[in-house]
Parts: sequence; structure tokens; C-alpha cells
Amino acid sequence: MEFKIGKKRPDLMKKAEEVLQQIMEKRYDTPFIEEEYEQCIHIGIGFVRKMCRVKCETVRYEL
Repeated sequence: MEFKIGKKRPDLMKKAEEVLQQIMEKRYDTPFIEEEYEQCIHIGIGFVRKMCRVKCETVRYEL
């Protein structure tokens, strides 16, 4: 799970998508792969003031 803060309401979805990309690029799920988990849910949350947008995707691993 990762968070990003935007400045304007239209930034909400963009920030949530950027977070998912960051999770993949920085390989935050490596410990789960090493522990042989079959899947992991990546969650990205974009914030603007008190509003938020959540985007998630399930990643399945071939063991």
C-alpha cells in the first residue's frame, strides 16, 4: 500500500495510478515473492485534502 498527495481534485486518480506504478517499479512486493505467496494486492491511494481515490490490482505469481 502506498499513498500520494495531489493539489487538485482531478489529480486523485492520476496519483492513485502513479502509486501503483511506483509499487511495481520499486518492487515493494519482493518479500512476498520470496515467501512464495501466490498473489498480492497492490493498493494505491491518491489524496487531495479530505478526498481520496483508491485503485488496486491483484498480482499473481508463478511459483
